[in-house]
Amino acid sequence: MPESKDTQRTTAIREAAYWYAALCDEECSIQEQNAHKNWLQLSVHNQQAWQQVEALNAQLGALPGKTALTALQPRQGVSRRTFLRSMAFLGGAGLAGWHWYQNSLLLPAMLANLKTGTGERRQLLLTDGSRMHLNTATAVDIHPHSRQIYLITGEIMLETVPNLTAQQKFSVRTADGLISPLGTRYTVHKRAQDTRIEVLEHSVKLIAQSSPPPVLLKAGQAALMNQDRIVPTQEGNSPPAVWKLGLMTVNNWTLADFTQELNRYRPGIIQCAPEVGKLRLSGAYPVDDTDQALQAVARALPVRIQTYPFWTRILPRQE
Repeated sequence: MPESKDTQRTTAIREAAYWYAALCDEECSIQEQNAHKNWLQLSVHNQQAWQQVEALNAQLGALPGKTALTALQPRQGVSRRTFLRSMAFLGGAGLAGWHWYQNSLLLPAMLANLKTGTGERRQLLLTDGSRMHLNTATAVDIHPHSRQIYLITGEIMLETVPNLTAQQKFSVRTADGLISPLGTRYTVHKRAQDTRIEVLEHSVKLIAQSSPPPVLLKAGQAALMNQDRIVPTQEGNSPPAVWKLGLMTVNNWTLADFTQELNRYRPGIIQCAPEVGKLRLSGAYPVDDTDQALQAVARALPVRIQTYPFWTRILPRQE
């Protein structure tokens, strides 16, 4: 049976990432350069994938200073060829990353006036006396005059000061809509397709971007908001905002779900083999030391951890 167009595109992107790594390497031979030219002529999907690689390279090259370059330097003790091959794997396997770049989140996040790196957390005292906590890989723009916090990507927790008027309080805006506090403590997580809001104290008012009727969210409630609608949810079964303490607590999570969440706190990518992805896990795991968290997983479940530069695999334990 011939491959579907989606499969062909996926394969082409994967191969393009490998070719990019090969051609960037000082050890690249004439034979490899000619093989790349032949690969380009094999299909229109290969040509389109290569255009994506070149467009991404142009975006990184246009960033100010050496930001893009220094972000992609190999660690000490890792050869350039090994590093490039690891980056090629990330480019091929992390297809969501392509959508991230295509949706133009990279540049706004890098230019945000407050941000955290992968695995980093920060807290800030706002001018109205409220306290904001930023989780890993979060970017926000703070606009004091309009009393708004624009959450570009990532997750924040806000602890507002009681007895402030609506005009004095900072509200939170994402691409999906507006979150207005009514004297409260709450979390906002901007995800790829929506925004998740959870109220810990008092209440907030949600207004989706396309202006359907507002929704009042009270303490103990959560909702998913996209640009068109707001849907109440109890998604997730861990205590709220424990990331502020440097922990990720899980209760009967699948290993696949755990891996996806831990990915947010670790540079590179963690992959969970399908044959162990349905194993169940409970407990508290440190997000400030993801190596320790992974070793705890290996002690709790019949799995082994295999690590490469910027790439970690969770595999079945060998008997």
